[in-house]
Amino acid sequence: MQTKYLLPILLILITQSVLSQNKKSFIESQQTIPFQKLYLHTDHEFYFLNDTIWFAGYLLHPQTHAPLKTDCNLYIELTDSSGHSVQKEFFPIEQGFCPGQLTLNRPELEEGNYLLRAYTDLLGEYGDDLIFSKPIRISRVKNTAGHETKDKDKHKIINNITIDLFPEGGFLLAGKYNQMAFKATEPSGRDVEIHGRLLNGKGEELMKFSSLYRGMGIIYFIPEQREKYTIEIDGYPNVIYNFPKISDTGAKLMIYKENPDGIDVNVLLNEAVSNQKYYVTSLTRGELNSFAEVSRNKKEKIVHIKNELLKNGINRVVLLNENFKPVSERLVFIDEAEDASLKLKLNQFQFRPREQVKLEIDVSKNIDRNEIANLSISVIDKSSIPESGITENIKSYLLIDSELKGYIASPADYFINEPQISSAKKLDLLMMTQGWSNYVWNTLTKRERIPEIETHLGHTFTGTLKNYYKTKKLTDSEVILSVSGKTDNFMNFTQTDSLGNYTFDNVQFYDSAIVFIQGKNKRDKLNTTITLDSILFSSPETTSSELTLAKHFTKIPVPMLRTKYFNEARLKEFFPDRDTRLIEEVRVTAARPEEEKSQGRIRIYTEPTHTVVLKENAYAYPNIMEYLAGRVPGRVDSTYLFLIDGIEVFSTDDFPAYDYVTSIPVGDIERVEILKHAAGTYYGMRGRNGVINIIIKRGGGRTSTPDILKGTIVKRIKGFSSYREFYSPAYNSENIRSEIPDYRTTLYWNPSIAVEDGKVNCTFFTCDNVAEYKIFVEGITENGTICLGEAEFEAVKNNDTTSENY
Repeated sequence: MQTKYLLPILLILITQSVLSQNKKSFIESQQTIPFQKLYLHTDHEFYFLNDTIWFAGYLLHPQTHAPLKTDCNLYIELTDSSGHSVQKEFFPIEQGFCPGQLTLNRPELEEGNYLLRAYTDLLGEYGDDLIFSKPIRISRVKNTAGHETKDKDKHKIINNITIDLFPEGGFLLAGKYNQMAFKATEPSGRDVEIHGRLLNGKGEELMKFSSLYRGMGIIYFIPEQREKYTIEIDGYPNVIYNFPKISDTGAKLMIYKENPDGIDVNVLLNEAVSNQKYYVTSLTRGELNSFAEVSRNKKEKIVHIKNELLKNGINRVVLLNENFKPVSERLVFIDEAEDASLKLKLNQFQFRPREQVKLEIDVSKNIDRNEIANLSISVIDKSSIPESGITENIKSYLLIDSELKGYIASPADYFINEPQISSAKKLDLLMMTQGWSNYVWNTLTKRERIPEIETHLGHTFTGTLKNYYKTKKLTDSEVILSVSGKTDNFMNFTQTDSLGNYTFDNVQFYDSAIVFIQGKNKRDKLNTTITLDSILFSSPETTSSELTLAKHFTKIPVPMLRTKYFNEARLKEFFPDRDTRLIEEVRVTAARPEEEKSQGRIRIYTEPTHTVVLKENAYAYPNIMEYLAGRVPGRVDSTYLFLIDGIEVFSTDDFPAYDYVTSIPVGDIERVEILKHAAGTYYGMRGRNGVINIIIKRGGGRTSTPDILKGTIVKRIKGFSSYREFYSPAYNSENIRSEIPDYRTTLYWNPSIAVEDGKVNCTFFTCDNVAEYKIFVEGITENGTICLGEAEFEAVKNNDTTSENY
């Protein structure tokens, strides 16, 4: 009798155990590779040559979007529309954030479309669609916008178009009501708005259809298994398409979003599989949200998923068979619009030129007051914004661009309701087309894990130390690293390992510096040979979707071109020599220079204030300035005028005189003569801070080669790019009437606003432009909540201002 009841219980337990194990296996199969999300908020999308790109970098957890509390390198790259890198910099990311700038003053820069790319060491290893990529436009300042406004491709006659067809759930099921999305594009990849017809094998019209947004639309019909369907498009005689295969057996899902409490998943089955067991599950960014068995007793196979089980952004709904194998899936977008809203409050809506603007940013509406938020703010002239608005923001990037592979034009537009189409409908069309097979999280589960990538902050210097004849690797030997730059001067020490290799991790310095690496043998001698591995970071390959993004990026708005031209003309009137470099007059009153009789060197002064003769051990110092420290009374720094054998060393933009002097091997220097106070006036205003004359050894007296440079590497290496503050003038009663023009392309930029109590205030001043302005605030909270807000105000002539205070 006991056995009679025990057997069913045992079967139930076994079934539940198998179900639990299969569910666990499915969840494990969805585990992805470790990666990051990186976003750059920039002040503009359009720039002019010699402008500065200001940015705020956000390094976030890929699933929660919370800032990653890590320090690492941020690589910034500017790539032209052909995929060639034209400029590279790197910056430090600290605790998930990084402010920075990129100055567009390289001589090789030309007018055109570019990609602003950003990645970390980890994202650089994965490459492709995981790195951040944003199109920008760089233009020259000119008095006509003629060829900027002409879009040749737009007016070109197109006869051939391609229509990609995307059956909901992955395939068409015969005899059932199906939704099939489509996207129409021309050969260049640009979307095309179309009107067309679906025909059967006899050429009979079954239905008409039209695109709803950016060439996308939906065809609703009941396909027959043996029917051959064709498509005709008005105005396009040649249409390229592949009609999906029609299956006469199987199970697929169909999504309805009319229910305000959630979504309804309709499971379509034919008779052959109607008695099989199926499950519906939903996931967001690789994490399981819901799991339900499809009832086999009800005629309508509908599973309702409540809103609280769906997350903000893309949700993946999957139909599993009884073996927990996916048989059909569909992406659904949930837009929690209120979750990201910020309240921006201005002290008034109209301002005079050079008047203070007070802005209050309130994040407490949807965020706990105790939660910290990190924000960045840009205030720009509305003339620099296209009619359709900005193409991308932090919300569109984190929820769309970083989640879907391939080219997406103006992702920010998908969150804007329009009279003819809602934001929800736009997003659903995107999910059914772009999301059909390009969901990033699906591809991440299939990738092989790359070797563990160490997080670096700064340079990593590696190499090998061998004996002088390179026949033996030197183990357990000392290697010295010395860095000498404008702001960073330090030394590090390490030992070689059992293979003779050395490593200096996380070597941090800014701008350009002289890096001196020296290896000694165990007898403390420099009779060695040392190598330095390459430190150049390689660029991830530019993808075809990135190139399409750059190719189709919009032109600079005509009003922006005009404003920039007139502003530059006004500045030119006030500063007629604005584009010319002038040097001050130098009047030489000293006697004609004579050569030192014994040395053959130029000297226009009589006696130096101080003379420092270098000792034999001077070569141990990384540069001459460190050797002089403490040996000369008072300050000795980069403000001095530098001479080599009496000949002035001139600075260039890429190589300042100080850097050149500190790159000279100390062993090559015989002595240094320093002129201070009145003695420096021999060289006019250039010598007002003092003069340093470096006397180089001559002939056989030069000892730096070959002996001193044995076991030594000296290189000039570029470190982190220094961040500089955005210049925002503060006007008061003393300077408000200054005649110096103030025409800022970006009125205000602040990449680092921390909100710790729900609200924060910031102030800035208008400039001389009479214009309408737009404020963009973006950011993220410590828990990953997206922050987004906009506001507008106007700068009017002095007699047109009306105030509306708090």
